[in-house]
Amino acid sequence: MSPSKEEVKKEAETVKQCPYCKAEIPISAVRCSHCGSRLPKPMKNQVLDIVLFFVFLVAFSIVFGIIGAASGGLSSNSSDLNANVSTNLEGITIVNNESSSWSGCEVGVNGGCGWDFQDPPYKTHKQYTIAGGQSLTVPYESMSSKDGIRFDITTHVVNSIVVMCSMGTNDAIDRSFCSAH
Repeated sequence: MSPSKEEVKKEAETVKQCPYCKAEIPISAVRCSHCGSRLPKPMKNQVLDIVLFFVFLVAFSIVFGIIGAASGGLSSNSSDLNANVSTNLEGITIVNNESSSWSGCEVGVNGGCGWDFQDPPYKTHKQYTIAGGQSLTVPYESMSSKDGIRFDITTHVVNSIVVMCSMGTNDAIDRSFCSAH
């Protein structure tokens, strides 16, 4: 007596064919029990793995970028300005801990602390004065690249901040503060 259609269908759902030796093996097998070959993942699982990886990567970047920006999680690396610098969702807050005012100050982000401070990827194109003992919040929207692309906290992460002050009549950077992760 031949098997019924239901029996054939049930058997087809529990076994598969090894692509190398053509033997029938359990559907959950990752290695063929007859020839020992490692079996490829089904294509739908590979696509799902790739999609999940990118979803995780985007979510991780967004969550930790916003948390890092909101928490002001930067630590000072180099400074000859006595300042506290922190980030929040509106911008970068700079506190002048000195009694004298700073003038000709610009703010840059994501250039690191070990390179030419005068050329960070994003910076203000306006100079600020910060009175002694006072603070200033520089909005992210006021920072842009040389190409005119504005810094956007929803798509960028603040990795480093540099405050550059000319303090004198010429445009040369006299004093600076740099803070980086």
